[in-house]
Amino acid sequence: MPNLFETTDPRGWKVICTGERWTDHILVNRPWMADWADDLPLAIERPTYGIYQDNQVENRHIYYRLHEGKSRYLKVVVEFDEDNVGR
Repeated sequence: MPNLFETTDPRGWKVICTGERWTDHILVNRPWMADWADDLPLAIERPTYGIYQDNQVENRHIYYRLHEGKSRYLKVVVEFDEDNVGR
């Protein structure tokens, strides 16, 4: 299955979301997020409140973006490898 998107965060770190990860992990557990797919790369490219390191997993980073037209935030969690490529 092809990638849903590839993008780069403000630090220049590459992030890849595969179509398989989107359908088999994210949508299976969070079907309400189906309408948010276009906002995922935006949250990574231009997070509303910066980038945070996860408290429990050191190589996991969290991006928050205010969802356009809604009063909710999109939280995107990305796990990076040693080459700063996240999935």
